[in-house]
Amino acid sequence: MRAAALALQACTLAVGAAAGTLLLVPWCSCDPSTCLPADNCQCAMQKAPLPANQMPQFVLYTHDDGIVPGIVAAVKKTVGSRKNPNGCTIPLTWFAIRYDTEPYCSLVK
Repeated sequence: MRAAALALQACTLAVGAAAGTLLLVPWCSCDPSTCLPADNCQCAMQKAPLPANQMPQFVLYTHDDGIVPGIVAAVKKTVGSRKNPNGCTIPLTWFAIRYDTEPYCSLVK
């Protein structure tokens, strides 16, 4: 019952957001006069703080099963030898479950 209620709430929020009728309530308050970039602080805003060609890009892979060789191979094929603009390799964080992963602990390490 609780799962159904949460799913209904999520659908309602998604439909409201898509229709443009969902009121956006700020989740934080910030005073631009005290939150200064010189102090490594910036208030949340609707406008992007950087031009599009300088905006960091984030790619999120999600997976809800064990870490197995096929999954690792697919991610490595996708990421390949790509690097960030600063020359660093692309970091990956795996959140693994024990089920199906146990025989492949070396992949997790």
